[in-house]
Amino acid sequence: KMSKLFFILALLAITINCAIVREEVLTNLSLRGGKTEILIHMKDQINFKTLKTKNGVSVYDMRDEDKRGYFVMNVLQEQALRSQKSTIEYLRKNNMKYESFWVSNAISVSGVTEKQIKELSDIAEIKYINSNEPFNDLDQLEKPLDVPVNQSTKQIEFNIVHIGGDKVWEMGFKGNGIVTGVIDTGIQHNHPALIGSYRGNQGGRIVHDFNWFDGDRAVRTPTDTNGHGTHCTGTVCGGQARQIGVAPDAKWIHCRAISGASQAAKYLRCYQFFMAPHDLNRRNANPTLRPHTTSHSYGCGGCRPDDLKSAFEAMKASGIFLSVSSGNSGPRCSTVNRSPGWYESAFTVGALNKSPAGTIARFSSRGPVTYDRSNRLKPEITAPGVSVVSSHLGGSYRALSGTSMASPAVNGAVALLWDAVPQLKRRVDQTIKILIDTARGQRSNVCSSRGSPNNEYGYGAVD
Repeated sequence: KMSKLFFILALLAITINCAIVREEVLTNLSLRGGKTEILIHMKDQINFKTLKTKNGVSVYDMRDEDKRGYFVMNVLQEQALRSQKSTIEYLRKNNMKYESFWVSNAISVSGVTEKQIKELSDIAEIKYINSNEPFNDLDQLEKPLDVPVNQSTKQIEFNIVHIGGDKVWEMGFKGNGIVTGVIDTGIQHNHPALIGSYRGNQGGRIVHDFNWFDGDRAVRTPTDTNGHGTHCTGTVCGGQARQIGVAPDAKWIHCRAISGASQAAKYLRCYQFFMAPHDLNRRNANPTLRPHTTSHSYGCGGCRPDDLKSAFEAMKASGIFLSVSSGNSGPRCSTVNRSPGWYESAFTVGALNKSPAGTIARFSSRGPVTYDRSNRLKPEITAPGVSVVSSHLGGSYRALSGTSMASPAVNGAVALLWDAVPQLKRRVDQTIKILIDTARGQRSNVCSSRGSPNNEYGYGAVD
């Protein structure tokens, strides 16, 4: 059987441009009865570092945040319309099921045959063709700890105190006017600690349009059958019933991308929703409703390294802060190796122990980034990620450990900062500089590091 498989792969390699079609696409063709799901990436990509308005203003320097959101969306949509034209004409001519993404200039296609892949690989505008087969992404997620949790305490949770959130509250800043976003397993929106901060809660009238989207396109009402997303969102801005959220006066919106059978395309749907939230029918996209700051407590295990890269750069260009978990593959070095944590555009967060406080958690992934040979420092910063108590299913509270618990705290911290200093809103690079300049540094000489910053703690603990 193995010899037959190798023969088929060798035959495909003769007829298909392997510089464009990734190896796993060819493997899936032979393993799945001659048809597979693919993600097409176009050659034409926006360089946001050089993108300017007609008046010569850099996209990062645009002061009007609504105009900035529309500008980035319009540029991306025009690019996709232009560069995807020949590919979409081919797909329509062959009655193929596809979905176009302007957020990354990509197209997902299902039920693709060997012959069609060969013909697609000959289209000049296509950069490469990746697999978009579903993968199980629930296995990577942290599970609730088997420890007792006081279900009714009014104490501020330790992770908030550790990063100084309580002191910012005393100054009168709790995230008011800031919208946070979380992409995860979904959410129990009516949890007592979350219902008050849901942007869809409009004076008691619940509106899910523009505030919730399911990457599976199956569920129109917020849902979470795992609890991970409910927990992460609680750490960002949970409040009222329990003091679990760093920014309890901020609002949240949510997109579910992690459901047990995920695809790169599901993450792209969520990124596009965050760039320009739409109604439940995926109409009336409105970039003025995009979140200010977001957290991403996942590593896309089934994605090729670059599948999400351009979309992440687009979100940052529109002024969305991107707090990303480093991963739970420590203590080995260069384990920040899953998308989107290794991206330059991601502000990557490692996890600290609860005791001894301030020390790096053994499981927290370390840098440097070696995939692109950049040796980029990762993570940039750390936050508490061990035995963090937050909201969970059924209106309960549970303790979880992982870098997934750390990045939401930074999401909330940015909400506090932008509430306190409104002129920093959407100024992502300036905000990052403040976060690293004020971090509590921790020295380390491991993982190609010497002193501070380093590839264990980054610039230190958020403070």
